[in-house]
Formats: sequence, C-alpha cells, structure tokens
Amino acid sequence: MLTMHRTHLRSLLSEPRGLRLILLKRAGRNFFKSISDSYVKSLDDLPIAALRSGIGIVDIVRESLNRMVVRIYECVSCFASPPIGTTMCDFEAGFLEAAMEKLFGRNRVVETRCWGLGYSFCEFEIEFLW
Repeated sequence: MLTMHRTHLRSLLSEPRGLRLILLKRAGRNFFKSISDSYVKSLDDLPIAALRSGIGIVDIVRESLNRMVVRIYECVSCFASPPIGTTMCDFEAGFLEAAMEKLFGRNRVVETRCWGLGYSFCEFEIEFLW
C-alpha cells in the first residue's frame, strides 16, 4: 500500500495545489470513515488506529478548547522524502479532519510542517469551529 500511495501522490504533485488538496483530503476522510467504527471511539484510540492502518505514528503535542497540534512521524505520504518546498500530506490532513469531526465536531486542519519542507515529521494545526 505504501508504494502505491506514494506513487499516486507523486503523480498528483504536478497537479494544481487546489485539486490535489481536494482529492487527497477527500481520500483521507473516506479512509478514516472506513476504519473509524472498528478503531476510534475516543481521542486515545487515534494513535493506535493511525499506526495499525499505516498512516504513521501520531503524537498529540498540544490541545486546548479551540485548537490542537498533532504531529505524525513516519508519515505514509512523505516519510524520508527530500524537501520539495511544499507540504505533501493532504491525505493525512483529511484523515485527521474526519477523526476530529467524529470526536469533536466541525474543524479545520492545516499542515504547517512536513518532510517536504525539510522537517523530520509532519505537523498539523487543528482549529475547532464551534
């Protein structure tokens, strides 16, 4: 699965950013929905579900009433990729968006750090929209 996902991601990198964002975020959301009933009943279940499904190692760095910061190590989309000057993990953003929606309600997920930007992890800022 990892090789196939990365191959598809690489082919989408040449597409306009907006199209790539829509397609991969939707795929991540749909993937989460396909596994959520089996694996995710609370926030504590999210790291286990992400690891079991091959997404990566999820670490919740900060959380408050309105915001959360989540890091994913060994991310399926970009782990060990060379820096390309842009974030690459729209699939994971969609996965997190669907997870947070199920657990807490409407939210917005933005990737702020990535292997594609030269970091050794991917970081996502989640804003809850009450």
